[in-house]
This record gives sequence, C-alpha cells and structure tokens, in this order.
Amino acid sequence: MRFVYNAEERIGESEGHFVVAGIPSIDNDERFRRRKLQRETCWSYSEVARKVNNFTGKLLIIYALSPHTNNNCELRNFFEQDEELNQDVIILPVCDVNLTTNKKIGDTCNWGWEAELTMSRKTYMWFKFAVEIFKPSNHYIMKADDDIFMRVPLYLKHLEVPPREKLNMGRAIGYYKDFSNEITWHTIGYASTPQRDVVKEIVDYESLKKLIRSPIKFRNFEQYMDFRALNEDIMVGEVIRIKLKFKGLLTVDTKDCHYVMYIKIPLFHFISQHLDVVIFYQIALQDYIHIQRINPVRRNGKPKAQITTVSGRHRDTFDFQKGSLQA
Repeated sequence: MRFVYNAEERIGESEGHFVVAGIPSIDNDERFRRRKLQRETCWSYSEVARKVNNFTGKLLIIYALSPHTNNNCELRNFFEQDEELNQDVIILPVCDVNLTTNKKIGDTCNWGWEAELTMSRKTYMWFKFAVEIFKPSNHYIMKADDDIFMRVPLYLKHLEVPPREKLNMGRAIGYYKDFSNEITWHTIGYASTPQRDVVKEIVDYESLKKLIRSPIKFRNFEQYMDFRALNEDIMVGEVIRIKLKFKGLLTVDTKDCHYVMYIKIPLFHFISQHLDVVIFYQIALQDYIHIQRINPVRRNGKPKAQITTVSGRHRDTFDFQKGSLQA
C-alpha cells in the first residue's frame, strides 16, 4: 500500500477529523471525472478537510485507488500528475479486473463474481488501512462511493445525534441468504459510517482476514458465499452480525427520505421539495453541478430521530424521522 506524494505524513498526524471517509475508485476516465466533480462540488463545503484549507475540517476524504489489469496493473501515466494537486489518494495493493456483465453505473445488477470479490478486498483493505493509520481520536471510518453527492453539513449533524459507541449509520436493509430464511442486515456501502471499534472488529476477524488475503480462486467459491463476499456491504453485515455476533451494535437507519437513489422526477423539483436529503446516490455526471447550484443547506437545527427496537436477530435501530430539522 502506498500514498500519493506527501500524504503519508499528513494522514499519520490527523487528529481533528470526526469522520475519515474512504472511497474505493478505479483508474479509468469515467471514475476520474466523478472524483473531479466530487472535489469541485460536495467536497467543497468548509467542513471537508482538503488541500486548499490545509486539511482542516470534520470530514476527511481519501480515494482508495488500485491499478487495472488492462494496464498491466500499472497506474496510467497522467494519474500521479493529477493527484499531486489534491493529495487525497492511497493506492491499494490489488488490481481491478474486467467486468463480466453488462452492468453500468446506476444499474442494480452485479459486475461479475471476480470484480465483486475485488471490491470486497478493497473495502477490507481500506478498513485495515484506516484502523492502522488513523488515531483513535478519529471516531468514525466511513466507506462511500464516487457516484454520490453528500450534503456534508447535514450529514455531520445527523451523525452527532445518536449514541457514539458501537454505532453503524447508513441505509439499513436486510438480505436473505440463498436457500435459507436467515437475513443479513447491513448498511448500503455508498455511504456507510461505522464507528472505529466496529471497523476494528471486522479487520481483526482472522477467518475473514485469511480469505481476503488469499488470491481469488474459484475453488474458494463456497467460502466466498459463506462470507457473502460477492457484495462488500453484505459481507460487512455478515461478519459483524452473524459471524462475530457483535454485542451492543446500534444500527442507525437513515431511511429513504434522507439517503435517496433513482430520482425519477426533475432534479430541481425534487431538491426543492426535499430539503432534508443527505445523500444523493447513483447520480449522472451533470447532476453534481446541478445539485450544488440548487442546494440550500440548513446548518442550524437538529435532525429529528427516534429509537426503534425491531424484533429479530441483532437489530436494534435508531431511526431518523422524515421531516424538517428541529430549530
């Protein structure tokens, strides 16, 4: 694993960030454009730590990239010149692979089993990196995607409401195991925010560590299925809820009214009618700028929330209510 330019020293000294967010990304043209658009729009909020403000801010963004097999597992020539300007990138010791399906950004199907497993490996590597490099004073370790727009001030306000210990905040859903009635509850990884202690338990789980570090082989397919590793988000939920049976885990369900995807009506009308949306997911390239331009963010007030205990295995949730911020 390596850093781009002098990021290593800076990251090792990071103490004042409430959240450190890792965004696994790919070294190709479309993902490059999305990273650039995120930096210019949602990461331009004053609460985001970045080079232009000397990396001061509650939310620190790090892109976790890896080279591609199409380029002989080497980064493209212009990559480092561009990333020198931002100093917000780490390079993971894994190679991205070609897709074996027709999935495009915004589709709900999968990328193919080898590509999905690579994504699970990258997620684990990001968590491991964050636990080892960042100090305990950085309370939350987020995993996010490069096709989201985040209203950062509102996101941070939501994160300040629930209890901090053993927390996992995100859009919570359940997924049935194949040929079983057992459900794996997990938070969707386009904006999942587990507390540091939760992440450390995942990273230290020896069975997962061994599987993730091993080369991807078809003969291990049964193990991949057992860990739900064909989807990185479900894998995380499987480990903390089923394998580890993590005691005291509090899942914060942000609900669809706060984390939204697949917007069907015109974007301007949707935003003007939904001022409490925190995350826009799977947006088109042109939407980053549109949301930024018509994006009133209320920095005052406190999100409404309620504790809800749902009967069933390991699911105590803290739900945010639909509606405006409380004054």
